[in-house]
Amino acid sequence: QYLEYDVEAFKKRYRQLREEYYAILDDGNLTSHLNELISLKKDIGYLLLDVNQASVVNGGSRAYTPYSPQVRKLKEGFFFAALTPTLRHLGKLEAELKG
Repeated sequence: QYLEYDVEAFKKRYRQLREEYYAILDDGNLTSHLNELISLKKDIGYLLLDVNQASVVNGGSRAYTPYSPQVRKLKEGFFFAALTPTLRHLGKLEAELKG
């Protein structure tokens, strides 16, 4: 309640990214949307990290226990960011394709 996370902004950004994703799928030609897909995946990853961080902070001390839902989601967010491909790698690909 007193935290400065804008949940509505998170929801709005999620809906926007979801709409972009489905618009690309509806086109049916993923090859022509490679740059957009890379950017979209990167944006989704950063949104996920922001939302998970807000969830842990909002959850208070219970959110830091090893088996709390917030910690599980935070780990899943880090997995998404660091391993599938990494946000760093996506940024590098994005720069290479633009350059």
